Amino acid sequence: MSEPSDWTMLARYLAGECTAPEKTQVEAWMDSDPENRLLFEQMQVVWETQEQVQEDIDVRQLWLQVAVRAGLHEESRLKRIADRLRDLLGKVTDEWWLVPSATPALRYATIGVLVVVMALLVTRWTGWFPWDSGTPQLTSIEIPQGERSQIAFSDGSTVVLDAGTILRYPQKFARDTREVFLDGEGFFEVAADSRKPFIVHASDALVQVLGTKFNVRAWEPDQRVQVAVSEGQVSLRPMSSSSAKGVIINKGEGSIMPVNGQPTEPVEVDIDEKLGWMQNEAVFRDVTLREVLFQIERWYNLKFELAVPSIAEERVTLHLRSHSVDDVLELISVLAGLPHRRDGRIVRLGPQDLSPGETEEQLIE
Repeated sequence: MSEPSDWTMLARYLAGECTAPEKTQVEAWMDSDPENRLLFEQMQVVWETQEQVQEDIDVRQLWLQVAVRAGLHEESRLKRIADRLRDLLGKVTDEWWLVPSATPALRYATIGVLVVVMALLVTRWTGWFPWDSGTPQLTSIEIPQGERSQIAFSDGSTVVLDAGTILRYPQKFARDTREVFLDGEGFFEVAADSRKPFIVHASDALVQVLGTKFNVRAWEPDQRVQVAVSEGQVSLRPMSSSSAKGVIINKGEGSIMPVNGQPTEPVEVDIDEKLGWMQNEAVFRDVTLREVLFQIERWYNLKFELAVPSIAEERVTLHLRSHSVDDVLELISVLAGLPHRRDGRIVRLGPQDLSPGETEEQLIE
């Protein structure tokens, strides 16, 4: 079924007036392609709501309502799409479905077909669909430890995600905004669209842009969100309150927002350093050993066991740069002043004769 006249057969099928060969043909068409079945199910939804429709229904008015809701009610655009609709449906025009020889059921089924086809045309031109709830369904992706991945969004924007990052995003953005949810670290390149701001939800922060390149770091153990802009401009504010103070971050600047706190005033940052993670390079300046180990665990798919948990709070400064896992572990041992032992994915840091959780006094001894 591919010709315009076949739409009348779908209408007869919905009305229960198909011949046996036509029924077989329609069902074979549905089975041939999942998109065909989805189209039919959408038509069926409309058909099942037609029982209360009056026979003098104004299909042109129905189409006008669809067009107005989709922002297509300007005369020129409406005429273009109406002409396309007429070409697509061929014989199924208002002169056809209102003729006396057509049964009420067939007329209603045909109206259902028309409404769905009109909606599909609107979807093609605008991305809007009448049955949309307004809240796009989100896809969730988690990047495996030791890996990195790039995701392309429906608007042409992209994001590179670090190992261990979780991203939730719609396959198709809503009509008014482009919103994604990040737990981890990602570098975004956002396609410009002045009508639809791009919003990143990260922990308790909202990062909003129109078109730019920026990095968002929002790991739960860090208890803060860090934003650095390599091109364009973004805003950063708490999402707990629409009236909360936010900051504007320009190219070459960065800002940090603690959980349940306010973003710092933007300052100049080393953008290459902030984006180094995409080349397996990271600079840590006066951070806890816990933060360093967390990064290494994700990059090398490891799990650290600490003989004495308190050593995780020691402050360190470190520059990691594309080392092998053995070199990295040796570097950590030297930095922490503790031996290590690796068993598969498990790395034990500290004296090997102590069990995790033993006292720091035992470690000192």
